[in-house]
Amino acid sequence: MTVSKASFAVILILIFILYSVLPFSARGVNCREFSATISEAEQAVAAGFEAALDAEQAGANVSSLLVRLNEGGEFLTAARMAFEDGNYSEADRLSGLSSEVAAQVESEALILKVEAANVAANKDRLYLASSAVAIIVVVFATLLGYRFVKKRYFERLLKMKPEVNEA
Repeated sequence: MTVSKASFAVILILIFILYSVLPFSARGVNCREFSATISEAEQAVAAGFEAALDAEQAGANVSSLLVRLNEGGEFLTAARMAFEDGNYSEADRLSGLSSEVAAQVESEALILKVEAANVAANKDRLYLASSAVAIIVVVFATLLGYRFVKKRYFERLLKMKPEVNEA
């Protein structure tokens, strides 16, 4: 059985048309891989939010981190929409961008948390030192005040000598 060139070309065109029209799942593309990539990006964004929350509780200013995490969330939302539309390559790219942003935010949050902890420790040391100085000043002022009052008391006491009356 021989196949003519014309029928071979028609078969190739039909295969090409079917391949471009069929969804990815029918062509053997594993949707679970892309779904897993999006799930990993969701977990990365959640970890970024948790790290930002920890840094905020430590006293760091995390407003810029939250803006970046919102960008990562937008990438994640766009990835979900692309996945649902069947644009798996775009979904993969956007979920990768979301994961990158979340990882950067998480590392910056850890740095900010350490810096905030250092600032808090330095404040505590400053408060401790200033309290110690204040206690020393109060003790010396009390001692000097006592000496002054004691000296004046004895001077007044000596001026009040009792008079002896001879009768």
